[in-house]
Amino acid sequence: MSRVGSLQMRLRCDPPPDAALERTHQRVWLTSTCCADRYGVRGVAASRLDLLLDQRLRDGTDPDPRDLVILEIRAHPGRYSGEVRDRLAWRVHRPSDVGADGRRADDLAWAQIDVEEVPGVATVTLTEGSGGVVWQREYPVSRWECDDRSPARLITWTWHRYYGHLCWIDVEPLAACYTIAPGATVSEAVREAGRQLYRLSRELGWRKMTLRERRRLWGPDGDSRPLWHRESELLSLHASREAGISATGCGEATLRAAGGGPLAPREVLR
Repeated sequence: MSRVGSLQMRLRCDPPPDAALERTHQRVWLTSTCCADRYGVRGVAASRLDLLLDQRLRDGTDPDPRDLVILEIRAHPGRYSGEVRDRLAWRVHRPSDVGADGRRADDLAWAQIDVEEVPGVATVTLTEGSGGVVWQREYPVSRWECDDRSPARLITWTWHRYYGHLCWIDVEPLAACYTIAPGATVSEAVREAGRQLYRLSRELGWRKMTLRERRRLWGPDGDSRPLWHRESELLSLHASREAGISATGCGEATLRAAGGGPLAPREVLR
């Protein structure tokens, strides 16, 4: 499991049904050998709650009957804003595996997860076998049906909210040709709009910096610095301050490290 974020609870628990989830098409390495797909609860902002499902639970392989599915709940700070979200991660373990809490997998209590949605609110509840509630959270739910929403409006909204560093003259062609996939929810459509605006930003020479990188370059003032900066400006800062800038945003460093490949202590922007 990623060591970022404070561990709140470990339980034996199966993931919630697919009907309650939205896939983000993002992957997160929980360990150097375990990769998980990132999901959201339908209509709930991923900045408030996200779910990581070990790919071994979804790739169709026959599980070892000795394996156990373990849920870890963490308070996880975002890489870019530092905003803390609830992160629920399901991973396949052997019974003798010992977790961050020092307990073996087969010693953990069993629980069931339920996601209940009423207008405006989604409630996520973990209930032990005895019926007692061991963890519960409520999250605001936004309207999730796309209906006849204009694709251009979604691009424009996402640009205004998250990608204001781009000029409209560069965004306008994307807004004109963006389409919403059939059956997509609003949050799925907005995520896809964000992916396309992210790619556009990279193509135009911008880099999104993590909170850690901003603090490294600007000290305590880094918290208030913008997320997006021109690569040319960052390279100049790197040269003048001799502060390395790690590869972020596209996952190169994470994937390479997870695969066991070498990772330089200071990886400079390419």
